[in-house]
Amino acid sequence: MGDPAMFFSQLADFGAGAFGLLLLALLSGLLAALLELLLPRQMRNVQYTIAASPVDAALVGFFSVLALITGSVIYVLSLFFIVPLVLLPVIILLWLVLLLLALIGVVILAAPFGQWLLGRRAVETVPLVESAVGAFCLTGALGVLAALPIIGWLVTLLGCGIALTGLGALLLTRLGTRRYPTPITVTDSSPLL
Repeated sequence: MGDPAMFFSQLADFGAGAFGLLLLALLSGLLAALLELLLPRQMRNVQYTIAASPVDAALVGFFSVLALITGSVIYVLSLFFIVPLVLLPVIILLWLVLLLLALIGVVILAAPFGQWLLGRRAVETVPLVESAVGAFCLTGALGVLAALPIIGWLVTLLGCGIALTGLGALLLTRLGTRRYPTPITVTDSSPLL
């Protein structure tokens, strides 16, 4: 028979992991609701970009992370040549900003997911609730599926792809202040002759 201490230790680890995932999902939903409340126009611009050009957004996100990784590697290699540690806070700050923007991108991308989920239940809601429900459910689902032994790596890869797409859309829209691609408007009504 198994050791009861080991069983309770594993049960405590599972409980801590489940509580952490629940807390992360709740914070994600809260962030989505806060962004929807404070910056609705910027959220629509980023969502438009993701819907209109998801490949562009994913590529911009990927190459932004690649550029920061390259810069970090060059910085670490320059430490061997006795370059002062002056740039270390800048590199750390850039990584923190990039992670925060990726998190915000995932939260913004979760709003249409919440709209889809609540639409399937035939529930009429406001965008604030759709964003919060979408972020909570997407974060929770990705966390639970990533913990599965066989497909966990694939779900983690999917989560990274979602984060890169959200990050790229934020960068393409200049943090949601502009639309990308810019809609083309024809204002000239005079004939060409």
